[in-house]
Amino acid sequence: MKKKVLVIGRGVSLKNISKLSPEDYDECLIVNNFENEMILYPELADFLKRCKNLYHFVGRDGSSLMRKETYNNIFVDKVILNVLKEEYFGEKPHFNHQSNSKAKLDKIGVKNSFLPERVISYSETPDRKNGKASFPTTGILAVAYSMSDPSVASITTIGIDFYKSDYFAFHVQTKSKKPTEAQSRKGDRMICHLENMIKKRKDLDLKVITESIVNSDLISTILI
Repeated sequence: MKKKVLVIGRGVSLKNISKLSPEDYDECLIVNNFENEMILYPELADFLKRCKNLYHFVGRDGSSLMRKETYNNIFVDKVILNVLKEEYFGEKPHFNHQSNSKAKLDKIGVKNSFLPERVISYSETPDRKNGKASFPTTGILAVAYSMSDPSVASITTIGIDFYKSDYFAFHVQTKSKKPTEAQSRKGDRMICHLENMIKKRKDLDLKVITESIVNSDLISTILI
């Protein structure tokens, strides 16, 4: 069976998520900490609870981990960490450097996993540099996770606005809705890398729901 996937970021286009139905997707992937978004937009929590399979993607530094009660409340099936198997278990070349996020999630009893080997060919450093798989952002990583799965036929994204518009709530570190200058520059890197990934999966249907103008012949955007 070919799967349909929804990737949900924290950009301002997230406010339109009620126009979608979670039942239409086999997997829903949320990117980084969604606790503030669920406070500002109560319908979001209900949407996430209705997802068939809900996975939470977090960055390498672990700052986007959520509380145990949040994971339980919205029925997150698994947290997927931005680390490969070797770092997850503290194996070569990461001796004595096991993922701190894994340890934190294990402590509170939340199921978690490392990135599958298949995502490496979609990373910015497919030669597995330093034992890591590099991506511009966690949102692009979540898209790559699905793109690298041959059973996925369709991916829709919402809330991934390439830092061309505000956050829906605010950045958890800067407490500002406005992207930083560094993030704005990263947006162009996101677009470039997404284009490279699309070239690997020409058979895949990718729809990007956004409030940003994306100048690309390869990325099909739905402006709302």
